[in-house]
Amino acid sequence: MGLITLLEPQKKNPQRFNVHLDNQFAFGISAELAFEERLKVGMKLTEKEVEGLVEKDQVRRLVEKAVRFLGYRPRSEKELRDYFLYRGKIRDLTSEEERGKYLTSVEAAIEKVKKLGYLNDKEFAGWWTSQREEFKKSSARQLKLELMKKGISKELIEETLSTGMSEEEKALAIATKKARFLSALPKKEFKIKMGQFLARKGFDWELIKKIVDRLS
Repeated sequence: MGLITLLEPQKKNPQRFNVHLDNQFAFGISAELAFEERLKVGMKLTEKEVEGLVEKDQVRRLVEKAVRFLGYRPRSEKELRDYFLYRGKIRDLTSEEERGKYLTSVEAAIEKVKKLGYLNDKEFAGWWTSQREEFKKSSARQLKLELMKKGISKELIEETLSTGMSEEEKALAIATKKARFLSALPKKEFKIKMGQFLARKGFDWELIKKIVDRLS
């Protein structure tokens, strides 16, 4: 049990408060959360209540951090989790207990962000696919690999790729654009260069032959 003996705004960030228990600094907390929890000098807090307040504050800070991170572009759930784990404070945590508490807060924050509508793997997969199809005309093979790296499930990938441009439409669009730069080459060299180009884009050889024959 500890008695709140001082509750004051932090000098560098007035939106956060320092909480002193029994005349010693105990923890920091957002002003908003302090108001919601009705903290005041003279209030007694158990060790469990202190842990609960610290966890709530950490989750809230992670949610705010996530919203800023997601403001740049849509992200997958894995991208956000990796952001918290590899660029967050977990690198500075030495004890297993601290790491465990942080990981628990990360998962709680992710769930809150999902409920707020900022994080949705299905919407992300659709956005990522449309961007690649519009600007890069990526093959289905490339898209699958990219989405897998983003942590999108196999089922969701298949569902997402079942709509949109066909492989032939994408291959033809890419090849037609590339043909402008290869048009001066002899026919045999044109076929080789175009075939290699489409292969690097991830298209299968049967489709590549069909497109190359059509353009040469």
